[in-house]
Amino acid sequence: MQVCILGPVRVGPAGVVPGAGVRALLARLALAPGRVVGAETLVDDLWTDRPANAANAVQAVVSRLRKALNGHPVVVEAVAGGYRLAVGREDIDATAAESLLAAATAALRAGDAPAAATDAGRALDLWRGEPLADVGDAPFAATEATRLATLRLDLRRTRVEADLRRGAHADLPAELAALADDHPLDEALLVQLMRALVATGRPAEALAAYEAGRERLADALGADPGPQLRAVHLAVLNQDRSALRLGTTAAGDGVRPAPTATPLRLRRSATPLLGRDDELAAVEALLGDARLVTLLGPGGVGKTRFATEVALRRVDRTGRPVHLVELAGLRAAEDVLPAVLTALGVREVSLIDRSAHPVVRSPVERLREALADSDALLVVDNCEHLVEAVAPVVHEMVTASAEVRVLATSRTPLAVDGEVVHPLPALALPPDGVDQLGYPAVRLFHDRARAARPAVLLDPAVVADVCRHLDGLPLAIELAAAKVRSMSVEQIAARLDDRFGLLVDGPRTAPERHRTLLAVVRWSWELLDKGEQAVLRRLSVLPGGADAATAAAVCGYDGVLVDPALAGLVDQSLLVVDESGGVVRFRLLETVREFADAELLAAGERAAATDALVAWAAELTAEARPHLRGPGQVTWAGTLAREHDNLVAGLRAAIDGADSQAAYTIAATMCWYWAVQGLHSEVSAWAAQVLELTGPVDDDTVVVLCSVAIPNLLIHGADRNSGATMLRLRRIVSSGRVLDPVVRALGEMILGAMNPRPERQERVRAAVAAADDPWIESALTLFDSFTADNDGRPEDSRRLGRTAFEGFSEIGDQWGVGMAAMTLGMNEAVSGDGSVAVGLLDQAVRSFEALGARMDGRQVELLRAIVRIRAGDVARGVTELTELLDAYPGDSGVVTLAESGLGEAAARMGDPVAMLSHYEDAVAAARAPEPTGPLQLRVVALAGAAMARLRTGDEDVDDLLDDAFGFAIADGDRPVIGLVAVAYGRIAQARGDATRAARLIALGRRLSAIELLGDITHPALAELPEPDERLLGAERDRVRDLTAPAVVREIAALVRPDEDIRTSGGRPAP
Repeated sequence: MQVCILGPVRVGPAGVVPGAGVRALLARLALAPGRVVGAETLVDDLWTDRPANAANAVQAVVSRLRKALNGHPVVVEAVAGGYRLAVGREDIDATAAESLLAAATAALRAGDAPAAATDAGRALDLWRGEPLADVGDAPFAATEATRLATLRLDLRRTRVEADLRRGAHADLPAELAALADDHPLDEALLVQLMRALVATGRPAEALAAYEAGRERLADALGADPGPQLRAVHLAVLNQDRSALRLGTTAAGDGVRPAPTATPLRLRRSATPLLGRDDELAAVEALLGDARLVTLLGPGGVGKTRFATEVALRRVDRTGRPVHLVELAGLRAAEDVLPAVLTALGVREVSLIDRSAHPVVRSPVERLREALADSDALLVVDNCEHLVEAVAPVVHEMVTASAEVRVLATSRTPLAVDGEVVHPLPALALPPDGVDQLGYPAVRLFHDRARAARPAVLLDPAVVADVCRHLDGLPLAIELAAAKVRSMSVEQIAARLDDRFGLLVDGPRTAPERHRTLLAVVRWSWELLDKGEQAVLRRLSVLPGGADAATAAAVCGYDGVLVDPALAGLVDQSLLVVDESGGVVRFRLLETVREFADAELLAAGERAAATDALVAWAAELTAEARPHLRGPGQVTWAGTLAREHDNLVAGLRAAIDGADSQAAYTIAATMCWYWAVQGLHSEVSAWAAQVLELTGPVDDDTVVVLCSVAIPNLLIHGADRNSGATMLRLRRIVSSGRVLDPVVRALGEMILGAMNPRPERQERVRAAVAAADDPWIESALTLFDSFTADNDGRPEDSRRLGRTAFEGFSEIGDQWGVGMAAMTLGMNEAVSGDGSVAVGLLDQAVRSFEALGARMDGRQVELLRAIVRIRAGDVARGVTELTELLDAYPGDSGVVTLAESGLGEAAARMGDPVAMLSHYEDAVAAARAPEPTGPLQLRVVALAGAAMARLRTGDEDVDDLLDDAFGFAIADGDRPVIGLVAVAYGRIAQARGDATRAARLIALGRRLSAIELLGDITHPALAELPEPDERLLGAERDRVRDLTAPAVVREIAALVRPDEDIRTSGGRPAP
């Protein structure tokens, strides 16, 4: 099937479609395969409230659907008046089911019952859950879901009729009884139930079913049974099998005889099972091949509920016998086998054995006899506390008959031959910025909270945060949702630090072990041995999980054997196993970690475990530091990424414990790593805390930390911290103390970035030469390239950038390659070849991706898209910007630059309305209360918006340019200051001040400024006339030999004559 809607909406075998709105559109088009669905019909069917711009809304959701379908052989075609899904009826599961129903009905008319049963069975197998349950509140969904439910019921009736006629009677009574319960007034189902009961030798029950049905009809409708039902009643009374049209069971035809009736002990839940459709299908497939499937998972993940659903679906679909064996209440091993026999309805002595000395068989013999030739499913629930006793009993079950199936639930495997283990995961949790209610964890909380208090206010983002803190565990979510009777969801979120005190008072119908969250976890804890308990306690200090080596280093003191304990904790489902890149890591669910932390405190071990954590973190970061430059950079960046949360925990513990040497060691490496990742706020925040520690630390480590910290501290402007750090660095480097040559060169280079005086620059170059290190040499060359660019010397910047790029490439340093490629790419974009610029920016993206530097990589992707637009590839640039907006809708930095780029694209396409709209969105993001990204982005947005207004004849731009200039001065990037100067010059020209215009534009161009929207010519946009060439030429000659600082001072004097504005003089080395 290409598109599946009989369950969660899917494309292809397992293609998940993101977003309820997109799924709704796909489902609506799939209901009319190959046919055109009008745009107005889509508006009515997809939105409860008509969108303000309906046409744009349809186009937007179609665009998102096409993106989701990328890579699948399913195409959405735009045709006159609407859209069409280019597939056939056989490619859609719902329409394929309709075709199979028609074929089955025709086969019945032709007397071919086996063919009818096959076609109807194939159609029923297409259902994977509730149709259209994940398309949100689309208006068409309720009607179509009802129609599809009717289709399924018709298929079941047809398949049952075929089975009755072909003599496959054995499984029908149970299935039809359940159907009749669900549809108590459906006379056709009652007719089939009576016929099935007669076919299996139970005519008295058929007559009783008739009487019960007659009473229901009278009570509900005041009506008597219809003629078909009365005719079947008469045929049962007369024992007229021919009138009942029942086939005969031929020997050897594979049709089973009627089983002995046993009571069904499964309880149908009053609420639907959410988010488990794929898991249900997977387990049902496993049960088709394996005799024993064990559902593994931590307490509260929903194993019992899930297993019950599997069993009920089996009964509903096949009518085969199902037995539930509940072990939670047992405490003795010898009680397991009797509990299984009781569930099977097996007696000690047969009721028909009337002899004076009846034969008493052993329990195992009676078990094997009861299951011989059986095709029953036995659900054996809660095995973990008696697993040694359960395993041999289950072995007897699955070897008694080739058709018997056992579905066990446990927190640890049974270790029985042929066992297939299926770990049941927690409910799926939404990432930030997506349709929260489309995820089952959030939907579960939402549904249970509404049931507890219908008027409760539920912020989906807060609900999603609660569900994340509860690890997506259904039991914990249900306990939390019940608290809305007396608390808001925000209050619940605030109380989750004490989740065990909060999440009590579960449903009275729940087992005692499920009444509180604490009881759920303690049940598992009490099954552990002493070593396993010790390791679990100690793992709580590792918030990021651990591989075996890390666990051994942190948890292995006092003679505890860590490896066997890890294996035992995994078997008890108290550790989650994640595997990536050939490495297995062990992770505690947050709920288990909080419990383990409390046990660590109670055992008096927290100080020892914390000391072990700090020692491990210091050792690992000391080993990593020299590898963060050069060919080992990518590998070690990956290691630090995996251990990030643990290393931060170690750093925090070292600071809290005033362990200066450990804190500086960890911080020096982590701040370098964060700087490479573009996480500058992390560097400044942690470095400031560590630098306050005054205990003994080796000089090399202090110099490295100060050198990395200073550029990041200065991002938000000079302050006391940055000044004190520079003073400390200068004292150590200038003191004559013995330092590693590379470390000394790094310190000198950072100090040189702050002081352009010739004597300081000579010290820098002497230190770099003494270090004789290719990385330091390339880093200095890259910094010189930045300086040249900032001084308005683009050719020098380009030459130095190429040299740095070659040097970093030769030593395999991806950060250096990425930074050099980005610098060269932007230089090419300003005054060179656009295609060359795009190629260089492609390289920068690849390098940052290799390091996992998402922040820098994202920014380069935005810049690359804008360069594409400026180079003439507008369509591709717009596509890339739109995709980035979709991927990071809450990132104001992305919104600022992407909307600016889309505004420029609109200008190039001659659409002034869209141009202004995009720039207005960019300005709103730039002025957000807590904007992200560098200050340059805000300058581009504000200055670009000013130029956009000017291109539409609107000169009301002073507030925009004033803000832009303030940000540019604070940032200190001179080409960005020049950009604002050119914009001021354009405004001056528009207002008739040609002299001021020429002066500002010449000053801005002296700083190699990019001119926003200046090169665009289109009839829909107002022209930006150049100043008088004589005036401009004179100003150009005058400013040619001015230093960059002098140019900035002159711009400031023109723009803000009453202020004494100074800049830092350039960007420090990254």
